[in-house]
Amino acid sequence: KSHEALPLGFESDEKRSIERGIAIIEAYMTRYANDPYTTIKVPGSDKDFVEVGFAVHIFDWLNPQTQVVYPVVFVGKIDRIMRSQITGALVNFETKTTSRSLSVFQQQVKPNHQNTGYFFGAKTLIAEPIESTIVDGIFVSSRQPSKKCPTGVEIENDFGRFPTQRSPEDIDEWLDDFRDTAAEFLMWKFVYGPTRTHWPRNAPTACQMFGGCRYRDACVVRADPTYMSKMFVRREWQPWPLREKLITVPGEGDI
Repeated sequence: KSHEALPLGFESDEKRSIERGIAIIEAYMTRYANDPYTTIKVPGSDKDFVEVGFAVHIFDWLNPQTQVVYPVVFVGKIDRIMRSQITGALVNFETKTTSRSLSVFQQQVKPNHQNTGYFFGAKTLIAEPIESTIVDGIFVSSRQPSKKCPTGVEIENDFGRFPTQRSPEDIDEWLDDFRDTAAEFLMWKFVYGPTRTHWPRNAPTACQMFGGCRYRDACVVRADPTYMSKMFVRREWQPWPLREKLITVPGEGDI
């Protein structure tokens, strides 16, 4: 949605209106005004360690039909790395919004492949050990304003920080899962896919998550060419410019 199209007003049931967004930011700043963490600098620069990209070469996949080798690279952006003013340890912060209660959200902190992968990615960007990840949860609701809560945002209840750690064994298991998932994807893309009309789907659960899949209607009309040409622009995804540093998992070949 464009800025102009976003619904306005606290009375709206829209969870992500401009006003609610501003109110959440102001409440967050109030809640953590005395935050015992300080954002570190990117090594060798004056840039805060915020939204820093990483790229890690995980393995090379061999197309069994053509014998062409494809490098598989895990890429992403770290929200921020901070230092505890109490212990001095580095912590990887992952800020997440959720429309589920924070008590339910907390149960998804581990096991969680994204949290594990981004902890792994953060460790590739800095030589100093990173102690843990703190999942910085923000509850987004359509709660209506009241005398007690004029903006609908409850400072004490709508924010939660959940620390989670990853052992070397956790990382190894995640890498195994990553390789299996990537290999399956590539088999579908290059081997199975050309002979099928659609890719495997997980309906309806995945269709409704995170506000709904943006391609949900495409499945309803079975990717009708007229609909697809009007509603979508085909563009190759190129995440590589995001990277700040490319490393190779020990034991694997370089790109």
